[in-house]
Amino acid sequence: AAQPPPARRAPSCPCSPDAANRAPNTIQAAPANAHLRRAARAQKSTMRILLALLACARAEIAVVCVGDSNTVGKRAASGHDYPAQLSRLLGSGYSVYAKGVGGRTMHSKADEPYEDEEEYDDAREIVEDADVAIVVSIFGTNDAKSVNWDTVKADWVDEYKKFIEVFENLGATVIIGIPVPYLGNDVLLGNYVDMWAELDICPINNVMPEMIRTIAADKGLGLVDAQTAFVDAYGASSVNDWVTFWNTGHWADRVHPLDHGLGVIAQAVHEKVLEVGAGYVPTYAPTYRPSYTQHPTADTPRPSVAPAPFPTPATPAPFALVEDLEKDCPVLSALEPNFCPLTMLELDIHNCQTPGLVPGDLCEGDGECGTDPGLDNCDDADMYIVRDAAPYIPSSAPTLKRIDDACPVLRQMEPSECQGWTMAQLDIDNCATPGLVEGDACEGDGECGT
Repeated sequence: AAQPPPARRAPSCPCSPDAANRAPNTIQAAPANAHLRRAARAQKSTMRILLALLACARAEIAVVCVGDSNTVGKRAASGHDYPAQLSRLLGSGYSVYAKGVGGRTMHSKADEPYEDEEEYDDAREIVEDADVAIVVSIFGTNDAKSVNWDTVKADWVDEYKKFIEVFENLGATVIIGIPVPYLGNDVLLGNYVDMWAELDICPINNVMPEMIRTIAADKGLGLVDAQTAFVDAYGASSVNDWVTFWNTGHWADRVHPLDHGLGVIAQAVHEKVLEVGAGYVPTYAPTYRPSYTQHPTADTPRPSVAPAPFPTPATPAPFALVEDLEKDCPVLSALEPNFCPLTMLELDIHNCQTPGLVPGDLCEGDGECGTDPGLDNCDDADMYIVRDAAPYIPSSAPTLKRIDDACPVLRQMEPSECQGWTMAQLDIDNCATPGLVEGDACEGDGECGT
């Protein structure tokens, strides 16, 4: 059985009178006069205490994020990797360190082990030097590659426990994370085709989550379930519902979420850091003994003020947003060249103002809807991806009475509201379709009181 980690070190900042007396002596020798000597001694004692308190005020919890490209923020805009977003959520009292390396594995026998990297050494040094440290470890995506998995799967759990114990033995509290969902091998998903197995057998979404839960349970670690966080955030039916994930526009490819998705990770990690909390966070009140604010537990109420939400930036790389210039135009993004269709037949598609285009469809721009006919991003074709369908204009009118729990509350649209709609916009779901939300239009055929 693994030995329990050593007891967490108490903060070493000099916050007690005894520690204060050990603070550096910065006062010159007192003069011979007794009165002046007493005054000098009082001044010296005060200075020592102030120096000690100043040292305490600088003490912070170090949060060290180790992992792969989703810790680095491979496709994120500057300042939107998950450690950066986490730092903004945590605020003062914490120092967040991003120590991920793209493409790296947790397992030492895989193709590119993290332990061979300088960032691994940095992470250990930060933990060793910190008064209080939390390590957030999210690995597995690269271990699960087809080239690696058969080699590492037999002892992957044991190796991960050893990896964690390195940080525990330095005094850190460790949080372990389940990696983000894998979207599969569909060619629409851009880079890295066939680097992982097919969706239904790839370990990322299948056996790996349970392996990580086992590690967390066996070692009593905090667990961040990024897969459940993504399902909840984007309304997916399951972790394998890649179409829903992809159509959000928040993914760069089959394994890399963009800024908003990295914010989902940051939010989940933030909640777990507050829950685990290393037992306390430093306060900044002047006091002679360490003063700590206990984090909420199962027996204490959670704070009534929710943390600030993670940022939702404009559409980031790899897509450049095209402004919606006309009422019957969808919201479009220019397609990055490495996302281009593979055959000329696939390039012979509709232009971008064709009625009926839905999120995820590709279209060819010829100047309509703000497209650039000289883009030539896919050989000689000007290719775009639909991010949102053509909008419609809602208005206020009396609502129809709800007649059963399966029906939404509806109101009849005025003829003027749908004037100028395309046929594609009129060919929509009926009003009992599950999943309709406020602002959706639907066509009544007698259901739900229509």
